[in-house]
Amino acid sequence: MSEIVKDRITNFVIHLAPDVNPYQATADYVANFLLPCTLPSWSRYVEFVILAGFLIMFSQASYILYVRSKTKKIYHIGLNDMGLIQYDRANHCGLFYFLYSILGMTQIVVQPFVRNGHLDQGGPDFLLGIQFTLKSGCSGVVSWLAICHCLSVQGYVFRRSTPVGQFLSAPVTWAMNVSSVMIFLGPTVTCIISYYQVAMEYHRIRQLVMPVVDILRDEASTCAIETCTVIHMIPRLLSLITRVSHHIDLLVHWCRIGTGSYLFFDGCIIVIYIPLLYRLFRSFKAQRRLFRGSQRQQDRIFANTLIEFAIILITFVLCFFSMTLIQEGDFIFNPSYFLVLRIGVHGVLATLGNIALFLIICSYRETDIEPPKVHIPNLPSFQAAGFSKSDQNVSPSCYPYL
Repeated sequence: MSEIVKDRITNFVIHLAPDVNPYQATADYVANFLLPCTLPSWSRYVEFVILAGFLIMFSQASYILYVRSKTKKIYHIGLNDMGLIQYDRANHCGLFYFLYSILGMTQIVVQPFVRNGHLDQGGPDFLLGIQFTLKSGCSGVVSWLAICHCLSVQGYVFRRSTPVGQFLSAPVTWAMNVSSVMIFLGPTVTCIISYYQVAMEYHRIRQLVMPVVDILRDEASTCAIETCTVIHMIPRLLSLITRVSHHIDLLVHWCRIGTGSYLFFDGCIIVIYIPLLYRLFRSFKAQRRLFRGSQRQQDRIFANTLIEFAIILITFVLCFFSMTLIQEGDFIFNPSYFLVLRIGVHGVLATLGNIALFLIICSYRETDIEPPKVHIPNLPSFQAAGFSKSDQNVSPSCYPYL
């Protein structure tokens, strides 16, 4: 990457027209390297649409957190009847989308200041790293609760056939709990550290470049075109490029680590999701004996899980494309890189994320409806993973999300 920057600046200076002030032209050209590349004019209008989507997401997530605090006991982490860590899906996903919408709106609002040069690109990139962790965290919660549900079904069958014994041994329980924690800590630590380093490298590059740019502009205002030559300016530029090259290479290095770690952890979650979706579909199909309210509830929850899988799958594809641009070396000058991360990823979350939150709200309304008093023979009477003792008055559901 540093060699690409060096070649571009050198070629620009060498091919300057004779009637152009080389100091002023070079200062403007070098200063433009600190700015994000120019995006198509339509991207700004799309950002306004995405901003409206984030406002809707913020409203829905706030409503979910408010209703949850009024109707149920708020808990974030506990243990279920099998000793596995129990997450409250509505609290976690609502909180994740709540924070993501705030960060997304902040990122869109500060973009004009970044384009004008008042802020560097490091701040929005650091916010992007936090958003990556929120997406992985929300998908991790849903996948873990799906695992708990499948284990609850198998545990019930095991207890009926083998009254004496434990379905999950203590070492297995501990190993699964540690794995569930790593689902959150892994991408959180790597993405935040990586994109924090990206922000710091942008800041260091700006600190090195701007003083030289200011000096060139001051000299451009005091010298005539006949006396200012490129020969006097090239040594200064070579000295600047030598000092900045290390930080440019580090910027590319940390971008590669941040994006690569996100792809790795999301790839693991995708591999986990595929068999879980099949098991959930089989489980819901086998419980069609439930009354119509619970059937609708389970259909919405399965659709919600499918949407979360679609979110993580589409963002995985988009980030994989951005990783290929990083590998090419000149991704900072490629508009496609910024379109993928600013428009593509945000557009997916603003659309599918709002649908997921809407389905959670619909599930709330289903639980508020009093179920009809019918006799359902041979219905398993075990507490599904993800339920707290305060949730026993909820309509029958085998799914652990409510």
